[in-house]
Amino acid sequence: MAIRVSEQYHVMSILWSILGSLQLVTTNLRGPIPFFLAIGLIASGAFFGIGCGDLFARRQLLFLEKKGEVRWSLTKTLYLVGGIFIVVAAFVFLYFFVSSTVYVIMIDFFAPFIPASFAVESTLFRNWERKHKKTILAGTWVNRLYVYP
Repeated sequence: MAIRVSEQYHVMSILWSILGSLQLVTTNLRGPIPFFLAIGLIASGAFFGIGCGDLFARRQLLFLEKKGEVRWSLTKTLYLVGGIFIVVAAFVFLYFFVSSTVYVIMIDFFAPFIPASFAVESTLFRNWERKHKKTILAGTWVNRLYVYP
């Protein structure tokens, strides 16, 4: 069963927004950093999320226009898992060994990054579908995207 990628990313951006909001509320309730710094970190995290989402979506759309499908390779998957492992290890190290203040600063930056990235990708995929009058579907495997006329 295939699902439209733009709809899937839209739902993911909403879910990640809810989770990110809850995380931001719980980490900032203790008040380890000033309010204006937290707002600045949240805004900059969203800004960088928008930029990365734009780059990632445009790259996928370029491959979709050329080949009609995008596949994730094993190398890309290993890079993704390695990157997630490094980020989680950094969060754990900073929280337990350095200071909870540094942990809160990193959470304030990264919590809006993911929903902003998904929202931009969803918007770009939807605009591409409208422009080309085709549908981008996710295949049975999570790592494949197809263009369907």
